[in-house]
Amino acid sequence: MQQSASLIKDAENKLDGGEVEMALNQLLKAKNLTPNDPSLLSLLADVYQQVGMNEEALGVIEESLQLEEGSLDPTVWMMRGQLTNGEESLVSYKTGVNILIEACPHLFSGPQNGGMNEEEEEEDGNNNNKESNGGENDDEILDMVCSGLCSMAEVYLTDLRFLSFFFFPFTFCFIIS
Repeated sequence: MQQSASLIKDAENKLDGGEVEMALNQLLKAKNLTPNDPSLLSLLADVYQQVGMNEEALGVIEESLQLEEGSLDPTVWMMRGQLTNGEESLVSYKTGVNILIEACPHLFSGPQNGGMNEEEEEEDGNNNNKESNGGENDDEILDMVCSGLCSMAEVYLTDLRFLSFFFFPFTFCFIIS
């Protein structure tokens, strides 16, 4: 386990230095030692994606999702959304967004849902940068949710052509008149 941690740290250093191929080799060695480490699998999938090996990235993501800890990681679901298309992509993004929302209900409940309004938060001493969800701050979580929602909209507009049904009658009316 310690050897695997050392290989992962070395791979992260190589990534920081722009040596992506060398980092990939280190991560593959680490995976041979600890094949069920969700954080390693997530990093390996990310590196595969960086070098354009999307099928391999998706395979590693699927391995991670088979693990309980990996299946609860919203970043894994978001990455899966990037690597798939259509309904499969949409389901992945929805799952990632839902995990984030469930993990941080204080960010998504306003006064109408039993949460606090801004004045009550100030009185309570809370702020938007408090730590939650394993050390990520609230702004990062909100950014991930927004990114997931935007990606879902993109899937609707491109893969699923959701709006073509709505725009067609209007376009037809403009052409006729």
